Amino acid sequence: MITISLRMDKKRLAALVLALALAGAGAVCAKQMLWQNVLPAESTVSARKVNTAAANEQQRRDFMAAYGWEVEEEPLEIQEVLIPSEFDETYEKYNYIQKQQGFDLSRYRGKVCRKYVYALPGYPGGVEDARITLLIYKDRVIGGDISSPSADGFMHGFDASSSVWLGLEQLA
Repeated sequence: MITISLRMDKKRLAALVLALALAGAGAVCAKQMLWQNVLPAESTVSARKVNTAAANEQQRRDFMAAYGWEVEEEPLEIQEVLIPSEFDETYEKYNYIQKQQGFDLSRYRGKVCRKYVYALPGYPGGVEDARITLLIYKDRVIGGDISSPSADGFMHGFDASSSVWLGLEQLA
């Protein structure tokens, strides 16, 4: 029989616990940063605090205004879209953005919703092709994003200070 005895004083035990905690936190951060760019969140608006009613144009504009966005008069696009029954990797990443802003598209798998896309002329940093997309189901906003379709484009939630930003190449 082999017996191993270890002695630790309180300082060494505390240092070991701290090292393990830092290693765990580092692993979690590294995993998240593999497919997202992290920016500091200044102030966030949760979907739970915003009226998600979107039965008419005024309600959709009120929703966007709650996040500080003013859009062009007419939507660039209105179309029916099917939320897939099975999410591929791209849709999982997109739904991650939705979950971070208080939505979850997995509840709408296999459902048809309406997509409204508006131009965002006042997007910070002089981005000229920025747009906001709203996904509407039964007259309620169920998700959406702010994006730029350019070659070096981006996508993030409704709150520009969101901690989740994806480059478009990361969605492909």
